[in-house]
Amino acid sequence: MKKNLTLLFILPLLAFVSACKKADNVVVPNQTIYRNITANNWIASDGGKTYTATLDLANDVQFSSETDGILVYVSYSEGSYEQIPQTFNGISLSYAFSGNSLSIDAQDAIHELAIDNPGPIFVKIVLIPSAQ
Repeated sequence: MKKNLTLLFILPLLAFVSACKKADNVVVPNQTIYRNITANNWIASDGGKTYTATLDLANDVQFSSETDGILVYVSYSEGSYEQIPQTFNGISLSYAFSGNSLSIDAQDAIHELAIDNPGPIFVKIVLIPSAQ
């Protein structure tokens, strides 16, 4: 009787396991782009409360801001990158991406005070395409 009950429970389990299909994982490689922003690239607005630097990415970059992902990192000394958005020493860094253009904003963390030109920084941009 125990053998019959065991078979009664094992057979449906085997049918379920054999019906599972291994999913095909598609790996789409990301693309990393490095750019430098010089002190001359920053443009002040809001009476010096905001500085913006715009980076144009290569025209051959295949990227859609609607479906793909983007990560942006900055460094004041090449090699040690911090992901933005972030606030450091009272300066808030953020970015916006549109078309093939990336804009990085630097402003006072509470957006009330004028700030100094952020100076030169190194930028690492990681474009992560969607598998769709």
